[in-house]
Amino acid sequence: FRMVNDGNDIGDRPFYYFEIHADPKNENRLYTLYSRVGMSEDGGRSFQQLLPYSGVHPDHHAWYINPNNPNLLMDGNDGGFNVSRDGGATWYFSGAIPVGQFYHVNVDNDIPYNIYGGLQDNGTWVGPSSVWKSGGIRNSYWQELLFGDGFDAMAHPTDSRYGYAMSQGGNVARFDRETGHTRTIRPTHPDKDVFLRFNWNAAMAQNPHDPNSLYYASQFLHRSYDRGDTWEIISPDLTTNDPEKQKQSETGGLTFDITGAENHTTILAIAPSPVDKNVIWVGTDDGNVQVTRDNGQTWTNTAAALQKAGMPKNAWIPQVQASRYNAGEVWVIANNYRRNDFSAYAFRSKDYGQTWERIVDDKKVWGFTLSIIQDPKEPNLVFLGTEYGLYVSFDNAKTWNKWTHGYPEAVSTYDMVIQEREADLVIGTFGRSFWVLDDIRPLRAYAKEGTAIKNQPLVAVASPDAYQAETIQPAGERFPGNAMYEGENKRGGGWLNFIVNTPEKAPEGVKYDSVKVEIFAQNGEKIRTLMTKPNEGVNRMYWNLDRKSVAPMTGGGFGGGRGGFGGGGGGNRFFEPSGGSALPGTYRLVYTYGDQTSETSITVHFDPRIPINMQDLIAKDNFLKDLERLQASVGKVTAEMGKANQTVDKIIAQYRGVEGQEARDMLKAANDMKKRLEEVQEVYTGPQPSGPGQGIRRNLFPSASTWIFAPRQYINSALTAPTATEMMLMDRAKSVANEVMSAMNEFFSSEWVEFRKKVEGSNASIFTDVPTFSMDN
Repeated sequence: FRMVNDGNDIGDRPFYYFEIHADPKNENRLYTLYSRVGMSEDGGRSFQQLLPYSGVHPDHHAWYINPNNPNLLMDGNDGGFNVSRDGGATWYFSGAIPVGQFYHVNVDNDIPYNIYGGLQDNGTWVGPSSVWKSGGIRNSYWQELLFGDGFDAMAHPTDSRYGYAMSQGGNVARFDRETGHTRTIRPTHPDKDVFLRFNWNAAMAQNPHDPNSLYYASQFLHRSYDRGDTWEIISPDLTTNDPEKQKQSETGGLTFDITGAENHTTILAIAPSPVDKNVIWVGTDDGNVQVTRDNGQTWTNTAAALQKAGMPKNAWIPQVQASRYNAGEVWVIANNYRRNDFSAYAFRSKDYGQTWERIVDDKKVWGFTLSIIQDPKEPNLVFLGTEYGLYVSFDNAKTWNKWTHGYPEAVSTYDMVIQEREADLVIGTFGRSFWVLDDIRPLRAYAKEGTAIKNQPLVAVASPDAYQAETIQPAGERFPGNAMYEGENKRGGGWLNFIVNTPEKAPEGVKYDSVKVEIFAQNGEKIRTLMTKPNEGVNRMYWNLDRKSVAPMTGGGFGGGRGGFGGGGGGNRFFEPSGGSALPGTYRLVYTYGDQTSETSITVHFDPRIPINMQDLIAKDNFLKDLERLQASVGKVTAEMGKANQTVDKIIAQYRGVEGQEARDMLKAANDMKKRLEEVQEVYTGPQPSGPGQGIRRNLFPSASTWIFAPRQYINSALTAPTATEMMLMDRAKSVANEVMSAMNEFFSSEWVEFRKKVEGSNASIFTDVPTFSMDN
């Protein structure tokens, strides 16, 4: 029912009350939900406004009163979910619920690129696809561009600071992301008596042949060559112009529509051909698909041919996609659920709409169709969005496969776009916000090769460009807990894609176990080797954009001693110590699986925000290589100390509990040597505190180990060639390393030799020869 207020409490116009709720503890308290929330304390005799049009999003649809504590209220509205614990005096907005109803999605070419889209009753927004910051993608990274019911939005092709966004009623503006300025650019008609019928979700498109030109639609097609400052009409009325569908003032017989949501006989979709600047397609909300082949001078309505192919008359045409490959080819989405027909309709024409083929029906997909896109690099790869999910075709829309890997199985897949540089499929859903399928190049490989790819044991897939990006801590809380939503961030490093189809029977002597990836610089030098155990089908490895160490790291720790020196891998597991960062450039990737090899490449970029000098990076890398050799030499010393500790432990274990004077003498000598090893070890580690400790252990005082590793800390943070500071630290590290080696040489050539003679005089040898240590070996 509806109530007309007296104008004193809630408002001065009629409101529809969506729901009424009674307080279970107070029979006189009522809550009414509509665009605001009203509350009565006297059983409905009078009302006051509990939630005004501010603070909490209006248009309230769901209400909960805790039966044990009526001060605990929960409100579901067009903007999300709010909670009050004081009877509605103050409200908390829950920003951790990942929901959002997006009508459209677009992307720009920034690095990282941004995603644009309009939310139902929540404005039009832009936000990052990924961030070079710690943690995930926070809601605070998103910026509202235009308020109102949000619909389509797009960046200017050459400068993403500017772009276009629209709201209900055909309102459209050119935005400035930096200042927030919006310029109204809604088209008008030169004849004041002509009413422009803009759809609730009007059509807008960028001209692919002119960065400053765009199209907008009412019942006419409007074109601008100056970013929307002025417009020309380049078509007649392209709808059916049926007057029976233009009676908004009579809609429902109760009250007329005041939002523009019921405007009918309007243009819904615009698709300029990327191939031919003279070809433009439009789709309407009453079943017309019109095409011009002479830049708008004449138009052909293909609706009759579409109906022959199975499209219901007067169906809704929410999306038209002009082919990237052929001027005469076009993809059309149609749906008819507004008239209780929930079947799937999608069509394609290859002859400018003279004939059509229906490419989906209810036998092939589940749910009425909403969106479609053909891959711009591989024509056989096509994606389809329905009310109940995402479908992919690898054979140019002949067959369809439901996609459920990492994506909701049944979600309204409203719109899609492919970010071409990154090869990302970006999806706008109506209920689950935005999703990004990172790097669809492996899917392109399947679409290109067809079933033949299943006969290839190993296929290397091209890698996306990689960036050695610096990261920053986000503004605000470092430890936000669970109240702040963070979308999944894109993983950094190099993405190494490959496909495996293991043969049922391996040739004699061939083992299909691990996949090895060798990374070669342009001069042919192999800088890195990675290995993994693959899964059948698509695989992805991640490279940290580093090279291997130029010197083997053999440090195995000091065994039973304190403050052990780490390093090295264990068992038979493949391990290649990491060195410095790989230099920017293009690297050859060689994949090996059993007796199969396959190659591709990857390009590594330095952070594009930071100006660099390549010679500085080379000098830094050479400094790191010298440091790696130094640290590897010290690692050999510490490895021998570790072996010595293990040897002494074996002797102690052998003689512990054994009767006789000889055993007691040997046990005492071994225990004395154990203490002596700890003392010698302090030449490297520095004096260690005695007794139990608490907290995080740190090197509180300078030691040989801190000086030897100090140059790495400094040079790793540098963006230039080594300075006098790094050179001084390197000289000190070398001096300290020589002191450590001299002390170890003296110990192993004297005390250790005497201990070995004593032990071997009464026992089989468990010792190994110790080399003389120097920086050269």
